[in-house]
Amino acid sequence: MAQPNQCDGCSQADRCQEAYRQLGCTEGPSVTRPVLIAFLLPIVAFIVSLAAWSWLLEGAGAGPYRTPAALILALAVTAGLMGTVRLAARRRARK
Repeated sequence: MAQPNQCDGCSQADRCQEAYRQLGCTEGPSVTRPVLIAFLLPIVAFIVSLAAWSWLLEGAGAGPYRTPAALILALAVTAGLMGTVRLAARRRARK
């Protein structure tokens, strides 16, 4: 079943279609790298550091305290990494 054209009978159909055409043709810098750094890097860093701290703390301390300790250390590592990335991004933006 064919969908009806929503622009039929609209007084601004020409301007609306032109706006969408211009939006589709805009060129700008790629946002893939900043998006990966902003969203994927913290998740991966947290998972890797949590696994590393869990492995390192396996033989140390009492059993019930290992997981919370690994969690706190992993959060600290992730926060430190993101702080470093933020500082590097600010320095790069100043140049």
